[in-house]
Amino acid sequence: AGWRVLNPVELTQQVKFVHTGDYETDIKACMKQDIPAVEEATHIALLTGWEVSTGANIELTKALMRGNVTMDANTMEEIDVLPVKFIDVKKFYTFLKLD
Repeated sequence: AGWRVLNPVELTQQVKFVHTGDYETDIKACMKQDIPAVEEATHIALLTGWEVSTGANIELTKALMRGNVTMDANTMEEIDVLPVKFIDVKKFYTFLKLD
């Protein structure tokens, strides 16, 4: 028994995501792949630089709403963090709502 690791970059590559050039459209398309993985998870591990990533902050917000354990991906130690990048809840409500 170990951890099953889901990497958002790999999830996006699996569906052969193509950037449209429109940032908001691209983020929403990526979140359609990533959020179901967050919903399956019990933990979320944050990579260095997560603070400046819109996608990582959306994923973190969803994970915290679900009560997932937050970890530092480099040390695999539990950390206590909050999203630091403003998330426009109206734009991303579809991904952030609790079902």
